[in-house]
Amino acid sequence: MLSIEERWLLESLDKLNDQLKKRETVTRIIDKLNDQLKVSYVVYRREISTLLESLDKLNDQLKSVIDKLKETVTTRNDKFGSIKKKRRLLESLDKLNDQLKVSYDVYRRERRLLESLDKLNDQLKSKFMMSIEERRLLESLDKLNDQLKVSYDVYRREMVTRIIGQIK
Repeated sequence: MLSIEERWLLESLDKLNDQLKKRETVTRIIDKLNDQLKVSYVVYRREISTLLESLDKLNDQLKSVIDKLKETVTTRNDKFGSIKKKRRLLESLDKLNDQLKVSYDVYRRERRLLESLDKLNDQLKSKFMMSIEERRLLESLDKLNDQLKVSYDVYRREMVTRIIGQIK
């Protein structure tokens, strides 16, 4: 028959063990989410890098076309002095400029998204650091739990010895 203190100690140990199991589950879930975010982040960085390279190539092509158009405008203007030809070249430049604006807007959006992912990654890192602290706390709780078990075993042996001594 267990005393009230012994029952209370056993119930406390059960509660501590339940809390420990819940925290371990939460830690595993956080670790899995962190791994998924890392993979998503790496894929996203690759896509951004590819997009930036494409934008650089498009920008170089646009500069080349603009330079050619300037030469053409100068040559034709000098040769023909035609307003219609100048207008066509300017319209082409406007179209290319519009394409560059659209590309630049896409670049800015992707940049903002990258910054958001960086912030999210920083938040996840801080949560991960918290989970490390929780693990340390859980390890300390495990040690205390083990010490409590040993103390309880010693206490039970002493009580049994006393009871046997009183019976004799």
